[in-house]
Amino acid sequence: MPSRILHLAVTARLLEALPFRSPARLRIGSVVPDAELLSGDPPVKRAHYPRVLENGARKTMDLTGFRRRYADRLLTDDLVLGYYLHLAGDVIHRQLFYNEIGWYPVNRDAVRALHRDYTLLNPVVIPRYGIRAEEVIPSPETLAQLASDPLFSVNRFDLPGFFSDMEGDFFPPSGEPEEFSVFTPELAEEWIRRAAEALVPEVVSLRTRGVSVLDEEAMSWERRPAVPR
Repeated sequence: MPSRILHLAVTARLLEALPFRSPARLRIGSVVPDAELLSGDPPVKRAHYPRVLENGARKTMDLTGFRRRYADRLLTDDLVLGYYLHLAGDVIHRQLFYNEIGWYPVNRDAVRALHRDYTLLNPVVIPRYGIRAEEVIPSPETLAQLASDPLFSVNRFDLPGFFSDMEGDFFPPSGEPEEFSVFTPELAEEWIRRAAEALVPEVVSLRTRGVSVLDEEAMSWERRPAVPR
């Protein structure tokens, strides 16, 4: 999946294109699915609302189920909308990497290489999209308020730990310069562009017609064995 900084880059594009009630809550929502406390080996990311199709042969994210579950807040609370757009962005990511490029994280080394790419991308993406730590990292008071939000009662989250770790995204990578392994700056820009071009019409359609223009089943991908820890 894309890193939190990449999700924030898409959010920056959305904020340029459309008005939102609370940009701060939209930014928080756009990253918090990744704050889930995972369990199991391999872990299951339940906060991403996984959905299997074709007797388990394919996988997607239950965008329809999420919209139904939070229908009363989706268009009135940008925290919930941001969460939803994160899930949709992850589906678009898998379209690009799994269905088009054919790259799956088949082992731990591949996952480590991908995460290292995220670290290398941060100093490229952050200034390009004007991402500021003070705008995207919630205050302790805000985190305390979020702790009681029903959005986080379905699964287990570590919001303070997640956002504390996120502060490190704004520091340059340590060590000698490295080459990108998988998620190059060019691919990052391609995903940001595709995600923004898909999510802007999605928000407009939800607001004006109350219907989604995204088909998570058509955007599903082949289910591969999960990577053990």
